[in-house]
Amino acid sequence: MAPDRDLSRREFLVTSLQAGAMVALSAGMLDGCPASGGGVGPSPTPGSTGATLPVPVSPAGPGSPTPASPAGLARVAATSQLTGTPSPFQVQGSTVYAFLSGNQPIVLSNVCPHEGCSVNWNPARSQFVCPCHGSVFDGKGQFVSGPAGAPLPNLHAQVQNGDVFVQTT
Repeated sequence: MAPDRDLSRREFLVTSLQAGAMVALSAGMLDGCPASGGGVGPSPTPGSTGATLPVPVSPAGPGSPTPASPAGLARVAATSQLTGTPSPFQVQGSTVYAFLSGNQPIVLSNVCPHEGCSVNWNPARSQFVCPCHGSVFDGKGQFVSGPAGAPLPNLHAQVQNGDVFVQTT
């Protein structure tokens, strides 16, 4: 064992900053992982479909007009913002992917049905990919491969006055 010695102020600060950086990096690496797997955030409820968003919504992003949302619904985007390619939108602090299938808006949860990790859209592959365990979903959220075994939850979009909404309760 090394003999006891006092740390200089410089050594103490460097060691403290390194420890803080390690904590911050560790938390960043766990982002998107479910709490049941040791990550940050709520665990998915087994058997849940994710068909609704559980908390109140901020109807529109910062700086945009805030149209009134009908009771129990959260605004995702204007229909004019949607294309045939999935795009991410923030609804109640959660990311959803919205796109048009024909003229019908589709809104999918980004929560993988396997362990609750956040999937990402890969435009080069035209697929959603789960970074945690490798599940793959096609461009419409249908299961392709991996341990998920089920499609991405469809949030059942509704159109009212040119805006796309999803249920929140």
